[in-house]
Order: sequence, then structure tokens, then C-alpha cells
Amino acid sequence: MISTDNARRIAYDWHGGMMSALYGFASTGRIRDRYALIREITDSTKYAGPREKRRLAMLHDFVVSN
Repeated sequence: MISTDNARRIAYDWHGGMMSALYGFASTGRIRDRYALIREITDSTKYAGPREKRRLAMLHDFVVSN
């Protein structure tokens, strides 16, 4: 399991702008809409290389478990 700080760093690397769920999480560390976060993580995985996919998988696991 990763820390909240690491999860926020990953979200910051992948957010799609100020209106995205990943940006909201990166900014506050609070999960407001779990389903929107999971959707954005899943969408981001399509564009990620192997290392980034592992980081996004860690973020996904963090979101699901918190």
C-alpha cells in the first residue's frame, strides 16, 4: 500500500485539468467521487507505459481501499 502523499503525486502526474477528479484528489488528498477517480485512472492506463501502469495500479488500489 502506498501513502497518501505518494498517491497524490501520482494523481498530480495524470490529472486532466482543474475539473478532473484526479486533480481534486491531488490538491486535497480527499476522495470525493471514488467512481470518477477510478474511471480517470482506468482511462489514463491506456496511455501509460509499463512503469506508469504500475504506478496507476498502485493509485487504483489506494483509491479502492480508502
